Amino acid sequence: MSEKDYPAAISEALEVAMGTPDPFQADAFRIVLEDILANSKREAIVPTGAAASEQGPSPVPSPAEFVRQKKPQGGTVMLTSLAYYLDHFLNEGEFGLRNLNQLASRAKIKSLHPQYLVEAVKQGLITPASTRGMYRMTQTGEAKVEALGA
Repeated sequence: MSEKDYPAAISEALEVAMGTPDPFQADAFRIVLEDILANSKREAIVPTGAAASEQGPSPVPSPAEFVRQKKPQGGTVMLTSLAYYLDHFLNEGEFGLRNLNQLASRAKIKSLHPQYLVEAVKQGLITPASTRGMYRMTQTGEAKVEALGA
């Protein structure tokens, strides 16, 4: 990442931090910004908000656009779709309910009930990760989301 990408990184970190409760916003901003700056896999910062609209269509859809494209029906499929977005577009291989609900908020949908996690695990759409309270996508879950909206 070059220095010219820093403003976009800061904007992205601010956007994510603003979706967290007040006492945690400063920590969320710091953590997200450190992750962005340290993540060597990420080729470029994907602009969001006004910056994205100035540059034309983005290769990565916003969470709201992704949900509109996939049209998931039901809480378990919605949860699996958001998990797919975290895994494939935000490179978050492990996620928890909090990550999913933050993304749901960005997608302008109501928060997900914890029971949907249980159902998604039972259906083999996600699987518990090695870290307690964290989950990973399964191939079954990926296939289900990829088949949506097609």
